[in-house]
Amino acid sequence: MTPTKESILSLIEKLFPKSYPKVSKQDLISDNLFSPFRVSLPKEALDDVKKFTKELYLIKESKTYQEKISPKRPIGDWPQTPSLLTCLDFHYSPETGLKLIEINTNASLYLPFVLHRFGEKALDTDEMQSLLSSFKACFADTKDLSILDLDPSKEGLYFEFLLLSEWLNQNDFNSNVIALSEYDKSGRDGIYNRYTDFYFENEKSQSLRKDYEEKNKIFSPNPRGYYLLADKKRLDLLRDCMLQSNQNLAKMIPETLLFSEFESKEDLWKNRKKYFFKPSQSFGSKGAFRGKSVSRKAFENLYDPDFVAQEYCPPGKLTFNHKDEDITMKYDLRFYVFNGEVQNYGARLYQGQATNMKTTHGGLAPVEFE
Repeated sequence: MTPTKESILSLIEKLFPKSYPKVSKQDLISDNLFSPFRVSLPKEALDDVKKFTKELYLIKESKTYQEKISPKRPIGDWPQTPSLLTCLDFHYSPETGLKLIEINTNASLYLPFVLHRFGEKALDTDEMQSLLSSFKACFADTKDLSILDLDPSKEGLYFEFLLLSEWLNQNDFNSNVIALSEYDKSGRDGIYNRYTDFYFENEKSQSLRKDYEEKNKIFSPNPRGYYLLADKKRLDLLRDCMLQSNQNLAKMIPETLLFSEFESKEDLWKNRKKYFFKPSQSFGSKGAFRGKSVSRKAFENLYDPDFVAQEYCPPGKLTFNHKDEDITMKYDLRFYVFNGEVQNYGARLYQGQATNMKTTHGGLAPVEFE
């Protein structure tokens, strides 16, 4: 059945009766969040991602890799709670294969993908059982959880916070959703952390940092997970390490260099068409620019030694027929992973320069690997 906003709301009313009134009344679901299309790809692509994920997690916990990062504080001292809802975002086409664009330890959309793909059976799926197992693995010592963000009610996917909290409560957790300003009064021992101050460096994050470092509360995701995988400064080192173990898998990571690694600013400018520019600690498409399209003035304004230049890997394109009209969409693939295993996946369809939820007939799409 082709999803509509109304059908998704009807599904939420049935599966999440406590959240439904707020989701419905406040109109929290974007009109273009769920695509009517489904994506079909070769099974080999999924097999390759599974192999890549397993290897990636072996590398991130290896002594060799961690010594090369050389943090000021030894990683062994950091609380080692795994990171929930980490995702690997890829571009894919039959010509180029899979190309890793970003690792995100703060990923959204897991539950909407499952709802879209499985409908009324969503909460009984292996995907949701896997997610529940990962929450239990992270928060084994507590059932009292807060889902934390700077201001969840202002987030475009606030409805997902509400549904996740209700689902956790359906599964023997004691969960709520809080803003950062409410953190000190939360009283919960576990924090499912969606706040994007990844290293707890900001002034308003100091209570989090203290509780994290002193192990007063359990945080997932957390600075350790981000440091080892999601900081874009790691991508080239991960690629080098993977080259030692599996050259075919290493090809899935594009060249990613810090601006400071180029001979000069002029050298980077001359080679800009080869790259996509991103802040090393950004997420999604925030602050990202296609080198080919950047003017010299804009380049001078954005230049920062801590930015990265990532080899440009174009997104794949698919053409769908809708009411006798052919519609061509770009797409990326999102794979949710935990401790080296793939839990869930889906595609995001869009038109324009970057992934968005504004394209008519775009948005989340189930993926079938055949």
